[in-house]
Amino acid sequence: MRAFAVTIALALLASPAGATNSKPELMKVLEDLLAWLPGEYSSMPQVFLERNLGAPPDGEHDLFYRVFAEIKAPHLAEHVIYTQIRLDGDHGPVFPGQQVVLLISVDEAQGAVSISGRRIKDPQKHVDAHLRPEVWPELQPDPDFGGNCNFNWRRHGKQLRGLLGEFGECAIVLKNNGRQMTWNAEWILSPDELWIYDNGYLEDGSLIVGRLDRTHLRLHKARRHECFAALRYEDASNQVINPFFMHDRGDVFTITTEEPEPRELHLELLTSLWPSISGRNFVDLTSAALPSCFPGNVAKRILAVFFSRRNPPGPRQLKPSACPCLAGASAAVRANRLARTPPPSPMDGFMRLPRGRGKQRARKQDSTPTNPQERVHASPARQGQAMGEGR
Repeated sequence: MRAFAVTIALALLASPAGATNSKPELMKVLEDLLAWLPGEYSSMPQVFLERNLGAPPDGEHDLFYRVFAEIKAPHLAEHVIYTQIRLDGDHGPVFPGQQVVLLISVDEAQGAVSISGRRIKDPQKHVDAHLRPEVWPELQPDPDFGGNCNFNWRRHGKQLRGLLGEFGECAIVLKNNGRQMTWNAEWILSPDELWIYDNGYLEDGSLIVGRLDRTHLRLHKARRHECFAALRYEDASNQVINPFFMHDRGDVFTITTEEPEPRELHLELLTSLWPSISGRNFVDLTSAALPSCFPGNVAKRILAVFFSRRNPPGPRQLKPSACPCLAGASAAVRANRLARTPPPSPMDGFMRLPRGRGKQRARKQDSTPTNPQERVHASPARQGQAMGEGR
């Protein structure tokens, strides 16, 4: 028996290492990459925690809303993903220079799934290109940017990890101005999150793009929900807004009240790790919040807030504002708190009320920081969070 055990051990030691990142493994990496990466992402959960628990040394991360969408563009590559960034939310301005096509292929020689990220030509003509199939045949890489270094993606435990070049670093000469730069970049992808570290340095070692603290931007995949809200006023009249649509990564919806002097009520929907310091509440919560208040005792109580056709898994909490004008709403809010498990229903927990008199207002976006320190990395010169941007 001892001799048999030794024979088995020697056979294992002698096995070749060629199966690591073999073609079948890389094809599975490609399959998962194409399944996991497409979607809408927001950094609001990270910003929410930093505002409540403290920012890293280089300040609060930017609020980015980023989309990745697979498109049909065979003139570019067999597998193509279009990506763009909007500042301060999904209705904010498009980040200049961050409309990029990701050209994806299996590179057996490198033992990786290779992605070449290329900034597109005439980006102002192709905003939201992922929603416009008619422009896909027109998309072309900008010859003045990118094409120097690819990202190599491999499996890393239960995640996929993309490194710039072979070891996360690539030295280049910029095509548009001849400057020499060194890029350090790592992307980490799971089915629900994308973490991005992306720094660019000049020859003298000074940082030109990215963060001094070298922390990752954490993007969380957003899910869209169909919602309603119902308000009752002091005169017993009701206002119903049904339906309206929000994503769960910090989206804000504005309701204009039906009064002689209309007022605005802002509702925010956010799924994020709760900033608990008690040690008992380390869970993700979906919160419907009233983050800002309006003067006067306008809403006597809230009849119903937020039922969604697409309830996310896990605990959910309805969080009332601490504003005095909504103090009377707290009891009703608690009574309408969403259950941890959605009630069984043919509508999957969604309740539709008759369409009321409510007005739907587009969410407001204010890209002006309330605190100068909140936007220290907002300029395009400091952020290079797009694969292939300038590389």
